[in-house]
Amino acid sequence: MQKQLVEETTSELGPSVKIQVCDERITAQYLVEKHDPDLLFCPLPSLRFHNSGLPLIFLSPDLLHIDYPESLSSADREYRHNLLLKAVRRADQILTVSHYSRERLMEHYGVPRHAVSVIPHALPKWVNRQNKSGSRSKPHFLYPANFWKHKNHKTLLVGYKIYTQRVSRPWPLVLTGHPESGDGAGVEKSIEVLRLQDLVEYRGYLTGSAYRSTWADAGALVFPSNYEGFGLPLLEAMELEVPILAADLPSLREVAESAALFVDQKSPWKIGEGLCQISRNTALRNRLTREGRERKKAFSWKRSAEAFSQLATGLRPGRFGRRRKE
Repeated sequence: MQKQLVEETTSELGPSVKIQVCDERITAQYLVEKHDPDLLFCPLPSLRFHNSGLPLIFLSPDLLHIDYPESLSSADREYRHNLLLKAVRRADQILTVSHYSRERLMEHYGVPRHAVSVIPHALPKWVNRQNKSGSRSKPHFLYPANFWKHKNHKTLLVGYKIYTQRVSRPWPLVLTGHPESGDGAGVEKSIEVLRLQDLVEYRGYLTGSAYRSTWADAGALVFPSNYEGFGLPLLEAMELEVPILAADLPSLREVAESAALFVDQKSPWKIGEGLCQISRNTALRNRLTREGRERKKAFSWKRSAEAFSQLATGLRPGRFGRRRKE
């Protein structure tokens, strides 16, 4: 996600800005000597601090290691914590993707408000090229997420089971995600135990046209995650005019506002009820689609790029945004 933020944002900065993407093992001193950059940008989890005299922006999209620590190993939690401590001391600016994440950074790491900037994600460019579906003859629920613990697949499956027992013709549930991420094997086992093999389709990790095709007949996005710093699939759904059923999290409310049906993601009964509502109620789906059509206008890479340019110019006035003479 961080890589996508960098690529999508910097593509809007224009030809006067040259971006050099480097492996995390490359030191800042090497960059200074070889490229004479104006700015060093480090997204989590990479960070190479050296006394280079370069302005430094560090991107931290969330505080997963604090807010949902059981989703990470103890080594990963310690690494992220130490990384944030170092970033707070040495970075000129901390960057994050939502106001919710900014508040968490301020609370847990004592970062002054003026030292944390928010630049949200925007629509991935593949979405802008995707043709919107018309009538969905065989709709399904879609949950595009890796199988990390905080993604809450097992609670979703129990809620989906409740849903299938309450309707005569349930929509299938389509899952995507890398099979080796988190507890993929445990999720597959839950599908078997709940006897949902005929209704839950696992398509694995998809890219390009294969991923786009999963949206073609999606009747609704289901996003019951226990923790998010932003929630990019909500933007995908809004652009593709797919109604949204989402966890009742501050970060997801910040993104979707009125364009989603929010449910208590920790309650299988509430999830099942939400699935019933959104699959049975055409008027509700139409309202969510209409609200999403308006809400998506708040997010654009052009706007995010302008904010990034303004931030960078403030750190290096007179240099960033212009090519220096050779």
